[in-house]
Amino acid sequence: MILDLKAREKEHKAKEAKLNKHEQELRRKEDTIARGLVLCLTWNVVVVTIAWIKGEGPTVWFLAIIYFISGVPGGYVMWYRSLYRAMRDTWDMAAEICLSLLPSLVEDRNAEFQV
Repeated sequence: MILDLKAREKEHKAKEAKLNKHEQELRRKEDTIARGLVLCLTWNVVVVTIAWIKGEGPTVWFLAIIYFISGVPGGYVMWYRSLYRAMRDTWDMAAEICLSLLPSLVEDRNAEFQV
């Protein structure tokens, strides 16, 4: 019985490590994408401002500002769904780990689980 609990605990720690690694990877990708989008749209405004100073019409500059204002929230909306699904899968995995610990807790009332 004790060996079984130790094996389950070891298995759950491995799943938890996998879950944490997956979550960190998703956060890193999300941050990279957000920074890249903001950098790209900021660069667009800078380049169009330089072109406007050199003699291009102000219409191009206003279009770049509109693109920047709508592009950042638009990008968030476009890839929010895929990130939400990925995080939902992560939460499902966490719930699975918690539910798999429940029978061990019911079987052995003296069992102690560390958070």
